[in-house]
Amino acid sequence: MKLAIIGSGNIGKSIGAWASSIGYEVIFSAKHEQKAQEAAKAAGNKAKSASVQEAVEDADIVLL
Repeated sequence: MKLAIIGSGNIGKSIGAWASSIGYEVIFSAKHEQKAQEAAKAAGNKAKSASVQEAVEDADIVLL
């Protein structure tokens, strides 16, 4: 299951890390690409960052 998280603040990072830990493929996106990359790195488990368009195109679930 692919989860796109738009926004890489405290809530997005927390949910993304949790979802990644239970097996979701997590894709972070943010206004500033560096923030999305940092969130993906912190989440681990193959989480990645992408543009908003790329993230939502492939996602089964989108969290705003």
